Amino acid sequence: MIGKTKLYDAAQCDKIVSYLKTVSRWQEGISPGKKYSERVKRNLELYADELSVKIANVVIANPNFSSRTIPKHVALHRFNWCKDGGYYGFHADSAFMGKDPEIRTDFSMTLLLTDDYEGGELTLYYPSGEVRAVKEPKGTLVFYPSQVMHEVTPVTKGDRICWIAWAQSHIKDVTERNILVDITRLCKDMESTADLSKEYRRLVGIKHNLFRKYMP
Repeated sequence: MIGKTKLYDAAQCDKIVSYLKTVSRWQEGISPGKKYSERVKRNLELYADELSVKIANVVIANPNFSSRTIPKHVALHRFNWCKDGGYYGFHADSAFMGKDPEIRTDFSMTLLLTDDYEGGELTLYYPSGEVRAVKEPKGTLVFYPSQVMHEVTPVTKGDRICWIAWAQSHIKDVTERNILVDITRLCKDMESTADLSKEYRRLVGIKHNLFRKYMP
């Protein structure tokens, strides 16, 4: 599963990027150790920014994102900058991240704020053997299961600037989550009709009973 949704238009992205390029607090990306940073991760990151918090709130409020992930927490959001051959090699995201609260990482997110660069594809390697390279227009939020192995290929020209974060879903089990996503989508489709039938109201009741069953 991979999700995509448009969050910002090009002008809004350009305004964000212009601000980010004036900030002096960029630092080398966090890594587990020197060997990891030398072999796997070469990028710049910016933490604890008020703008990052605002973007997190926009993400949570986005109906396409929320209906497909059923988010409980979004954590450890930050800005990421790859340039001059910067990359993030083949890796798996940690199962738990953040503090107050520490979350279980169910979904990884990338909001692309630039698109005038070469290289820098987000490449996903699924257990089935499927490989997907993702490169979307700026303003697009891409989200995918955190357990999928992935990488960002070297940026050979330009600046790849994005916002990244992780989300914990209210529903841990993937199968249970997908059932609720499908039922919620069906309820939404039925809601758009003029007649809110008895069957529709029964389906809504079933949906909420499943939430009660599946949520911890």
